[in-house]
Amino acid sequence: MKETFSNNVKKELAEIKNYTDKTQLINELRGYIYVSEQNKVITKNEFNINRISKLLSNLDCDKFKVEILQGNFCLTIPIEIFDKYNDNQIPDNEESLKPFLRGCFLRSGYTSDPRKSYHLEILIDTKEKAERLIEKLKLFDFSFKLSEKNGKYLIYIKEGEQVSNFLAFIEAGKSVMKFEEDRVIKDVSNNVNRGVNLETSNVKKIINASMQLINDIEILKKNNIYNQLDEREKEVAELRVKYPDKTYDELGKLANPQISKQAVSHRLNKIHNLAKEV
Repeated sequence: MKETFSNNVKKELAEIKNYTDKTQLINELRGYIYVSEQNKVITKNEFNINRISKLLSNLDCDKFKVEILQGNFCLTIPIEIFDKYNDNQIPDNEESLKPFLRGCFLRSGYTSDPRKSYHLEILIDTKEKAERLIEKLKLFDFSFKLSEKNGKYLIYIKEGEQVSNFLAFIEAGKSVMKFEEDRVIKDVSNNVNRGVNLETSNVKKIINASMQLINDIEILKKNNIYNQLDEREKEVAELRVKYPDKTYDELGKLANPQISKQAVSHRLNKIHNLAKEV
């Protein structure tokens, strides 16, 4: 089994010890059944098959069949059990909805690695069931959206806080901690990158403007106009040539005596205007 964040979430859910609470077991099984019209649960994850096996066993059903088909685990839910709990009903209260959503997610859910993106989805066989689940989740402040995928229907969320809250709702506590840790690192990294990109952009603008002014200064020198500048203007011109990456404010602080960035701008603008007249 490939270790992914999504698989780790499912593994944590599969290890929840609630086998003595028959109401929770029934609602979790109903979640497994709700998302698919098939009574066969097919997965690559052994812990998922173990989970539904224990659900059925603790509900006094031992007639299920487990086999391996083309490298996948396949569990067949007895048709009488499947029909019994395939009532299309979604629990109304929070305590019953939590295990129901666990079952939905364990069977056909997926969540992306939070270090890369925020995305959580559940695949459902019919549009009607998908829309009904979306409406129910709105009552608990989850804003799932709907899309079609290969003839089935996907409900999904892409906002970090929503994904985190959903994982907490289905009681994947360790995964929530990991998600939030990665989310903080990702957000800080993005902020740093935005700052670096902005700084790089600003530096490029400064250097481009400097190259223009340095070219202006060369034009004045070639045409014997440079000596018409006063000493203050020449000082700023030489500072511009020596420090092409410095801002006007920084150039002003390098002057002797120090001058304001407005004074630097005024003197460099004069040089540029003189060059344009040549």
